[in-house]
Amino acid sequence: MSLPAEIPILADPGMRELVDGFVMTFESKSLQLERLLVHQDYPEIKRLSHQIKGAGGSYGFTGLTAPAAQVERLCDSVTDSDESQAAVAVEAAVTVLQEKLLHAAAAWNVSASSA
Repeated sequence: MSLPAEIPILADPGMRELVDGFVMTFESKSLQLERLLVHQDYPEIKRLSHQIKGAGGSYGFTGLTAPAAQVERLCDSVTDSDESQAAVAVEAAVTVLQEKLLHAAAAWNVSASSA
């Protein structure tokens, strides 16, 4: 996953602080997604994924955009009549998004410590 450090706007220390703050939420977002899955709260999973997609793209974490968008799309496919199959797909997509979040956080922290 490419890091936002490659984006020129991050030369601004204020912007770097905003990105640091955003990255600090990645673990809690991952845990929140897990809790929402347990409760099968697909509207909230979709809402959180939408936030991750938008903020991730805005802050340069483009590797989060596609997995978050996939979770959003799959949440739309969950219906009462076909919940089990769609739920499995949502769970798999959320797992990918969680992995991307944690990988991006680790990579950002390594990048920040070497800067």
